[in-house]
Amino acid sequence: RPVCLRSVDIQSTRIVDDQTIRFEMRGGVKYENKLTSKCVGLKIEDGFAYDGSPNGDICENREAIFVLHRGTVCLLGAFQRL
Repeated sequence: RPVCLRSVDIQSTRIVDDQTIRFEMRGGVKYENKLTSKCVGLKIEDGFAYDGSPNGDICENREAIFVLHRGTVCLLGAFQRL
């Protein structure tokens, strides 16, 4: 069963590098996502958007993110709780 984060519970995100994003949830729980491959421009642009599923979840290994100002599309990898 894939790990999914409720988008309404995401308090902040931090782009570590072109392949790693950290998610801080309400309540202080943190997750790190290692994208399936390097996402060109992610760190430089320092921002991304995602569609998410209809119920508002973003799930590992199936959600695409879009790098702001570039439109590069990248796939989220597995979430790891920190």
